[in-house]
Amino acid sequence: MRRNVYIYMVVKRKIVVFITRKKYVIIWNDDSPEVSEKIINQIKQKKPGNFSYKIIKTPETILYYPASPREVQAIIIIVTDVTKLDENQQKRTDIEDKLIRYASAGGTLVGTHDIIYRRCRNEKLQKAFGCTLKKFKSAPEGIEVKLNPEYRGHPLLRGLKDSFRVRDNEIVTGMWDNNVHKLIITSTQVQFEDTKLEVPILCVNSATCDGLFIWISCGDKGDEVCDSVKLPDTYFIQMLYNSIRYSKKIKRYNSTEDS
Repeated sequence: MRRNVYIYMVVKRKIVVFITRKKYVIIWNDDSPEVSEKIINQIKQKKPGNFSYKIIKTPETILYYPASPREVQAIIIIVTDVTKLDENQQKRTDIEDKLIRYASAGGTLVGTHDIIYRRCRNEKLQKAFGCTLKKFKSAPEGIEVKLNPEYRGHPLLRGLKDSFRVRDNEIVTGMWDNNVHKLIITSTQVQFEDTKLEVPILCVNSATCDGLFIWISCGDKGDEVCDSVKLPDTYFIQMLYNSIRYSKKIKRYNSTEDS
């Protein structure tokens, strides 16, 4: 019965896109719908295109949408607090498979912060984004970052200052795959318990499929969600806007760089 409902809703939404000529931008965060609403309102002001924005209350809702970039322009998953996509392992696997199938078909998947943290157990997404986050450090004063000079002309960096402070509460990192493009990095190396590292803040991986896996560090939650996401801050919105607006240019740029 549930499978029939999935199929019905997917087909229905395909028809809606065909009639309205408006693709979906889907967003979920693990704090509140109000946070997603603020983010969408800010993105809309920048006019990335004529899209239908959908705030979903649970990641499982993604299963009810088409897994094709013909109907879905971008999916944004904001994970701030070691929140699993679902407590049920099978459902979590189904959601991961749908997200990866979407990106593999040429879609743009944006994930933040803990989506690839080891305790969230999104092993398939960790592989797709190119990292399992294992190290973390408190950053109550924010994080000073800079654009990686190797990627000055990258479409995902349009409209961003050469350096700025990310108003997050935590730095997270892990061992990134070599084919991941690290577009924004910390201005200085960060001291963890056992090592000192230059930490990526914005990464994109397109080497494993036709679409984009874009990871943004912003998103930590202590007593409340960090300012970068809660307000939201202009640089966070610019990254999301660029992901939506320039997805084709980002793919072409990455293809050129990887060849």
